[in-house]
Amino acid sequence: MSGMSCIAFQRYAVVFGALVLAACPGDDSSADSGADGLASTGQGPATSAGSGSTQGSASSVGSTGTGAVDSSGTGAGQSCGDMSCADDEYCDWDLDTCGEQKSEAGTCLPRPKACPAVYMPVCGCDGEVWGNACNANGAGVDVDIDGACEVPEDTFPCGPLFCQPGFEYCQVQVSDVGGFPDVYTCVQPAPCGTPQVDCSCLAREPCFDFSCEDLPDGGSEIICPGG
Repeated sequence: MSGMSCIAFQRYAVVFGALVLAACPGDDSSADSGADGLASTGQGPATSAGSGSTQGSASSVGSTGTGAVDSSGTGAGQSCGDMSCADDEYCDWDLDTCGEQKSEAGTCLPRPKACPAVYMPVCGCDGEVWGNACNANGAGVDVDIDGACEVPEDTFPCGPLFCQPGFEYCQVQVSDVGGFPDVYTCVQPAPCGTPQVDCSCLAREPCFDFSCEDLPDGGSEIICPGG
């Protein structure tokens, strides 16, 4: 697939409303279209990562090797602030720090029934990398904004997300409202005439004048102030 990596195509197919998602090299199953382009609820953690890899095939929550939820504090009765969640719910922490902050509140929300078949890896509160946030939530896991997961190959961390160096930069929208977390986004910038994506290429991007930093792992980060 020329001009765009397979992972990037899958990401932006969803953004632009495309119904057909391409299978990446090495994928064990082909993507479907329309309603069939939804993966089963509770797909396990991403089994391999890096360019050319996709989420594993859909499987039941709790199945062997796919992130069993009842052994990691994410099954029925998981603690969620002052409450306990049912087995068909997950704890949504309002600051996405997995309950690490004393002031953080948690809310028990229904687990999604189905998820888009797109690979947009996230770090979960269970320390696993999941194919996307919906897959994590379907298995009873919230995302971890501190990103305390092993970074997949050929990516760099962006809060709970993992972006592709050379193709995307990490945009951080700082929250100035109590009870709401900072928002992290992997952004594909406008072309600037160079093949690399670093601060020398991002001058036309929003908030560049406020903050742009080239990270040691090969990615770049732009911070947008709150307000």
